[in-house]
Amino acid sequence: MADVAMNPRQTVGTIIGRPLEFYFGIRGRERDRRVAELLDEIEMGKGFVDRYPAELSGGQKQRVCIARSLAAKPKLIICDEVTSALDPLVANGILKLLLNLQQHEKVAYLFITHDLATV
Repeated sequence: MADVAMNPRQTVGTIIGRPLEFYFGIRGRERDRRVAELLDEIEMGKGFVDRYPAELSGGQKQRVCIARSLAAKPKLIICDEVTSALDPLVANGILKLLLNLQQHEKVAYLFITHDLATV
C-alpha cells in the first residue's frame, strides 16, 4: 500500500477506507458502514467523513491516523511520537483514547517517544 501518508486531497472517509479496500476488499456501503464505526470508535463521528485533513486539528488528524491503522485489524500499532506535536490536554485525550481502544480492540502498542510523561 504505497499511499501510507495522510493525503491532503483525500477525504477522511477515503483515508480510513483505504486499508479496508486494500486488506479486505471491502467496498461500497459495507466500507462506508465500517468507516462510520471507526469514526465513532475514535470519538469523532460520521460527520467528519467528508472533511479534508486541512479542516482538522492536530488531535483530530491523530485520531484519523489511529482509525486508519485500526481498519487493518492489527495486533500491534507502533506509536511513533504520537503526542509530540500536541498540547498536553489533547495529548492526554489521545492517550486515553488509545487505552480505551486497547481494551476494546485487543491491540498492543509500541511507543516511541522522547516525552517521559507519555510513558
